[in-house]
Amino acid sequence: MFDELLTIDELEANTRLLAGDARVAITQLGVSRLGRPIEMVSLGDGDGDALIVGVPHPNEPAGAVTIERMISLLLRDETQRRGYRWHFIKAIDPEGLKLNQGWLKKRTLADYFQNFFRPALHRQGETTFPIDTSDVHFDASMPENIAWQRAFELTRPTLHASLHHCDYGGVFYSLSRALPGAIDGLESVASRSGLGVNDMSDGVMDAEQWSPAVKRYPSVPELIVNARANGAAWAYPWTVGEMSPGFGEAHFGTFTLIAEAPLWDSASLHDPAASGVTRREQQALLRRIASTARDVAVRHVDKLAREASTPDAKECLWALERGLQMMPSSQPPPVEAIPSDDVMLSTHEFELVHTEQALFVLRTYGLIIRLANLILDGDPTNSPALHARGEAQDALRQELSVIETRTQFVPNPLSVVTDFQMQSIFVCADALSDAA
Repeated sequence: MFDELLTIDELEANTRLLAGDARVAITQLGVSRLGRPIEMVSLGDGDGDALIVGVPHPNEPAGAVTIERMISLLLRDETQRRGYRWHFIKAIDPEGLKLNQGWLKKRTLADYFQNFFRPALHRQGETTFPIDTSDVHFDASMPENIAWQRAFELTRPTLHASLHHCDYGGVFYSLSRALPGAIDGLESVASRSGLGVNDMSDGVMDAEQWSPAVKRYPSVPELIVNARANGAAWAYPWTVGEMSPGFGEAHFGTFTLIAEAPLWDSASLHDPAASGVTRREQQALLRRIASTARDVAVRHVDKLAREASTPDAKECLWALERGLQMMPSSQPPPVEAIPSDDVMLSTHEFELVHTEQALFVLRTYGLIIRLANLILDGDPTNSPALHARGEAQDALRQELSVIETRTQFVPNPLSVVTDFQMQSIFVCADALSDAA
């Protein structure tokens, strides 16, 4: 059961199997945007509480498997509970997970992008926690976020983990605050994973860096300042809410762990040899990819907007529209903003700096294809949807063929990804207990 990604139906069926176990409590926290129950599975009777949340973004489903593994382990071996009462939400975004289910059993990049969905920031459970500061006010929480808030209120956890993961690029940690007793243990878990460390800095989602793999998750005010300094216009003015690390700290003094691991790896990601590409050349390549994707999206988005009538289609449309605002710029940055642009990148650096960002841009094609398919489900001959899907599929196929001439993507075993997340949670649980 733990060697493949799981659909929402499979996750819910596994929860039903726990319903008769006297050691387990199942609490309905709320419902999704389309009315699907969002449940919390609780077990153990320790003094502290730990809240573990899976699928904070619906294209990040591995955390749900981590949770299934943890539930199985904690029921089988009570010593692993570490004096905590454990609470699990397998998938905080069940509707989004359902929209991604077409690639879960295949795990090729082509299948991933052909069946990709991730909601717009203002429609995500992770980014719509309420916030009220002198500079930012937000109270339009999504139903999924309201369920997450209730989980915080019911458990008031000492430890919270939001089980994000990335497409590619190595492992890294983001912590809501310093936890010195955990740093060495987390670095050890990262090293044992064999997945490499993503040490790339984007200048926006960065705060203190405590070790190669461990940094602090910035607050929203910090993030906005960082975004302005780096020209990341998507982050200001700030139009969404707080995120789970900031919400948990502010309201309950909760320590949050984000332990990110990639779904795909490659030999080139671990290659220190020169890539033959300078930083300036890499940025030009990325601008070309972004410009092409933006042109395709702009050409079709208004026509698709007129055809998007179902709730899921509208979610895809909003994601596509907001996604255009977050794409890397197609314009060269000012000369003074380019540090050491003639420096030759190593193959490792090129993969981290370029391939990861290129895959992010290709999500645009995925959203166009997903939106077109949702329209075609109700109207198989819809001309705007057929044209948009055809162009996006052709462009996606071409871009992937270019990337795959230098990067041979290999799915990371789920046992490795989920073990990384599970062991990281246990390291922080122990450190918090020792610090109490």
